[in-house]
Amino acid sequence: MRAGRIVLKIGILPLIVIVAIVSGIVFVLSKATGWILGPIILFVIACLIFCVCKQEWSQCLSLAIILVGSFGLLFGAGLLTEMLAVARSGLVTFLFS
Repeated sequence: MRAGRIVLKIGILPLIVIVAIVSGIVFVLSKATGWILGPIILFVIACLIFCVCKQEWSQCLSLAIILVGSFGLLFGAGLLTEMLAVARSGLVTFLFS
């Protein structure tokens, strides 16, 4: 039982490294996406307000879909970053147990 656990801990080391690297890449990409999508989201909101004032409802729908997709992309990137951090934390906890 003890030898199997040691072998499993040794096997987890590469997985911890891979999860840490992927977590770092996703974190950097989510920050870059925030800087890129931030001004675009503000522009889409301004266009959406203009379309509501002009009562152009078909364009409002397409802009709202773009806006929801942008927020979904940012939320998904943040969620993936947190999930990878929790996974890495759990693996490190198992390694040192």
